[in-house]
Amino acid sequence: MTSLSQATADPADPAHATLAPSPKGWLDALSAAAPDAPADGLQALLPVALPVSLFRGAQLLSREQPAQRHWLLLSGQVAMGLAERGRMQQQTRDVRPGQWIDNASAWLMDGSGYLEDALVEQDGLALSFAHADLLRCGLRHPMLLAASAGSLVQRVQAMLGAELSLIRQSAESRFAAWLLQHAEAPVTGGVARVPQVVLRQRKRAIASQLGATPETFSRVLRQLITRGAVRARGYTIELLDLTLLHELATAGVPPRRV
Repeated sequence: MTSLSQATADPADPAHATLAPSPKGWLDALSAAAPDAPADGLQALLPVALPVSLFRGAQLLSREQPAQRHWLLLSGQVAMGLAERGRMQQQTRDVRPGQWIDNASAWLMDGSGYLEDALVEQDGLALSFAHADLLRCGLRHPMLLAASAGSLVQRVQAMLGAELSLIRQSAESRFAAWLLQHAEAPVTGGVARVPQVVLRQRKRAIASQLGATPETFSRVLRQLITRGAVRARGYTIELLDLTLLHELATAGVPPRRV
């Protein structure tokens, strides 16, 4: 098992912090993760932000590790869920640049561990904030705390949505929604190509996020190919019929009340 010390420099020791891109890049990431936060509040966080290197295959956070810090991903990719011996057993989501790896656990302030394990899937960089520093900045900039609360509510909404989708949606609908959520629109020679999803995770990891088995994942992919919704090219899935995918993704989802 890869230890936490191998995943990152000790976040409690600024002497071990890695050199990162310009603080402007940090501010942009903070703004994306907390769009409702005031600019002066985000600026106040920069001096207490600790940049930490992430290395593929290492465990960044553990449910057995006291949750005392907040973590924001600047680059790379991180898998969240339940891990055993450094391997993800049940993945709940993957974190992309500009998203919080964990912005909730430290608020418990009871010495308990992080709510989920975090394993690094792609080399990258994260910003870490001591909870005490975040509180001090929040006392000077109250809207910063309000924005943090808003991000927690959004995370709860996402978790509830994922739980409801397991109850109300078929595996095909969940897979279609996952494809649309992870779609990228590559540009070649200034011309946008067909949206696509590059499979950077193992099939088992993706299936676990969808509440399915790897066998179900393969079967649903074949069904979508047969229906002309997608085309598989190696580890890339091209989205050919966005209308059909949207119809599948919203099947079984009740309209939201306004």
